[in-house]
Amino acid sequence: MKAAPLAMAMALIVFLAPASNAQEVVIGALNDMTGATSDVGKDYALGIAEAVNYCNDNGGVNGKPIKLIQFD
Repeated sequence: MKAAPLAMAMALIVFLAPASNAQEVVIGALNDMTGATSDVGKDYALGIAEAVNYCNDNGGVNGKPIKLIQFD
C-alpha cells in the first residue's frame, strides 16, 4: 500500500512532462503530516519526496529537474 504515493507521484510527472518551455517541472503534494492521520501521511510524504529525489538524481523529466511543493 505504500507504493501508491510513488505511483501517484510518477503519474503526475508523466502528465506534466509535455510542458517543454518550463525550466523545471513543478508538482504539488497534499499530505497529512500533522494531526490525527499524520501516522500515515508522513510516510506518504517521505515516499513522494524520495521518488522525486530519485528522478532528479537520474536526469529529471526530459533533462529538467522536478520541484516538489508539499502541503500539510
